[in-house]
Amino acid sequence: MSFNLVDLIKNELGDAVLDQVTNLLGETKENTGNALNGAVSGILENLVTSSSKAGGADNLVNTLGNMDDNLLGNFASMLVGGNHSSLIETGGKLLGSLLGGGAISKIATSIARFSGIKSQSASSLIGLIAPVILGVIRKKMSSDNLDAKGLLSMLQGQKDNITQATPAGMQNLIGSETTERPRMETSRGPRWDKLLWIPLFLLVGLFAYFYLPKLLPLDSELDAITPLDGIVQEKVIDIENSVNDAAPDSSGYVNIGSDLGNVINNVTDTLTSVTDEQSATAALPKLTEASSKLGALSELFNKLPDPAKSAISNIAADKITSLQPLIDGIIKIPGVGPILKPAIDSLTQKLTEFTVV
Repeated sequence: MSFNLVDLIKNELGDAVLDQVTNLLGETKENTGNALNGAVSGILENLVTSSSKAGGADNLVNTLGNMDDNLLGNFASMLVGGNHSSLIETGGKLLGSLLGGGAISKIATSIARFSGIKSQSASSLIGLIAPVILGVIRKKMSSDNLDAKGLLSMLQGQKDNITQATPAGMQNLIGSETTERPRMETSRGPRWDKLLWIPLFLLVGLFAYFYLPKLLPLDSELDAITPLDGIVQEKVIDIENSVNDAAPDSSGYVNIGSDLGNVINNVTDTLTSVTDEQSATAALPKLTEASSKLGALSELFNKLPDPAKSAISNIAADKITSLQPLIDGIIKIPGVGPILKPAIDSLTQKLTEFTVV
């Protein structure tokens, strides 16, 4: 008998759960509902993709086998009982071990853009519902006595249901494999619709040759026009003066937030590439370099005025939240912890310095 995995999951996430999650996130009910639908589809789609890779299905079976039997049944009571923080942490770690922090961050970004909720709310939502999604899959695996091969077959058989359940606004944002197939040429002759553009191009060329010079201003007229780069330079000077007036020692610090984001993105890419001891050893110099850059940025950060610190602190807190599940998953890889843990601890400590205002 056929079944719909998306429907099974949404049955566990009814109106009562939606109300509780809405209150926890502090978002509107409409936006939270849209985000919830997008999160279910996005997580499932990425689980199908990760399980289809070498060893992915075995990893999923092991993760599901180690889950708490009562997690799914106690989900609603944990939301009401004020244990949602531990639920978010548990869900983040479970998904991090399966998808990696980079994929989770992309899903959260897509959900936030699509639904209108904050990025932090999107990350929390993913952590909240991950145990439900994995719990439903675990229940199905157990009831049908599925091994890794059977579980992969079941998930791949749900692709159409997942695609149909994906909100229209999310389809172009998440890393979907259900992309449009290229159109096949059905005739061997020339494409006449393309050849018809040639006369139009010729007409445009003739117009440009004979008439365009008459429409352009004379050199004497151009001399009277203020150069665009001069206007831009004036605006840059005005901005720099405003920054210096607000904080005389802050010139040159306006890009700290951007630089910090770039460093953390590079760290995420580096950690995502770690799969064993060899790749961990290769990643170590990059993490050490990133730690050094964070130290230099921290010195500049401490010289900023409080309003600027607060803005950058929010960026750092957001990045740390999305990075933590990836770190937790990598440390668990056999042989990787002893190689990378000191460098990761140093990175985490330096990142935390940006969240203190």
